[in-house]
Amino acid sequence: MEKIYVLRKNEGTGSLSLETVYPSTNELRNRINSLCERKGGTVCYSDLCSNGLRNFANGFCYAPYLSDQYSSETGPLPRDGKFSIYSLQSRIDNYCFVQDINNIRNEANVVAYSHRHGGWTAIDWAFNDDIKFVIQTNFGFGMSSYFTSRVEYKGVRLCPFSHYVKYRYQTVGATLAYTFRYNCEYNKWEECMRDAQNLYNAIVQRHDNAIFERMTEELYSLVSNIQILAEMNVARKIYAFKDSSTSGYCDLTDDDYVLICSDKVAHAIEFVSSIKQLPEQVQPQKYIDGIVNTCQHFKPQLQNKLSAYKEKLVEAEMKLSEIEQDLDAFWKRNSLAQKIYDKFKNKKYKSFHYFQYNDEEMVKFCKGLVLRLFSASVDNVGELYDQVTKEYFVLQEKISNQKSIVSHLANVISSLEKSYKSLGDNLNSLTDIE
Repeated sequence: MEKIYVLRKNEGTGSLSLETVYPSTNELRNRINSLCERKGGTVCYSDLCSNGLRNFANGFCYAPYLSDQYSSETGPLPRDGKFSIYSLQSRIDNYCFVQDINNIRNEANVVAYSHRHGGWTAIDWAFNDDIKFVIQTNFGFGMSSYFTSRVEYKGVRLCPFSHYVKYRYQTVGATLAYTFRYNCEYNKWEECMRDAQNLYNAIVQRHDNAIFERMTEELYSLVSNIQILAEMNVARKIYAFKDSSTSGYCDLTDDDYVLICSDKVAHAIEFVSSIKQLPEQVQPQKYIDGIVNTCQHFKPQLQNKLSAYKEKLVEAEMKLSEIEQDLDAFWKRNSLAQKIYDKFKNKKYKSFHYFQYNDEEMVKFCKGLVLRLFSASVDNVGELYDQVTKEYFVLQEKISNQKSIVSHLANVISSLEKSYKSLGDNLNSLTDIE
């Protein structure tokens, strides 16, 4: 049975304590069991509704699986179904869980409690005038599910700046949106409650330094790692980024690493306005200067990197042109191959590449075509087959691979140009921020 996590406020000391409460299910279970016995062992939807259990039968706001898709609520029972007390055990537990939370939330000293509400939910835990937690959840929506908490201390939002340089896809906006992020698992409510309890109690006990130390650690991680990323040293790519807190390090190519670094550094200045709001105890200007100086020095480095990739693209395009010329020369050298190709490319096989993976069909086709069109000896079919396939497909594969390289380099250049523009725009916007 799922337990409910509850934070209670001690009115004497002002501190928070965490407790767990198990839902009381005996009364409802006995009631439904008695109804089943009267109905011969099973009950239907209408039996429950007519005996004051319509809400139980119709469904309620309880996400059975927090991270699964289409599981944001407990739906209604089938109208034509028959249910024994055993088949309803889980539903009874879940319903009582919801009902007990509704009772607990009205108790005077309760300031926070866990839940399994499906869909987007935001709850404010305003513990006092200085500190507030905003719990944001979206349970039961598959990949779109999330579980975060945002802490505001004296009107200032505490942000996990280190996440920006730790996780590959982390953006500035996402970093500023929360303080803690949890896996969508119900037992993570205990961790969430502990985080809230520890921060709040530290403030109540006048240990504000714990808050300032946390802010300082996050800022130091952000600035020091931005400086490392600005070097774009591909030797660091192995242990550079993770996709999430539960994943291993990303397997990155050199180009991947360069693109991520350029994007991270280019947008780092967007943190400046938020850092300026932090209390003087954390020396926010020191970290702002660190970010700005890094970005200013990074701009010419990024320009040089962009020029180097453009040179690579020119070389790749020249190589592609050379291979395409080799293919033209192949056709001129092999007029028979050209005739065969022209003959069957518009037939039922449609694509010349069909034969690359169907050797028997290719040999059969070549034999018939050679005998019919050119009165050639069957003994020469093997030689003709090699002529038509091997050299052609080698050249085609080279062309395909080289086109992929050209396309990839063009995409890299496009991404770097976007980062370069963002970097310039952000540097120019500093006067507006100031």
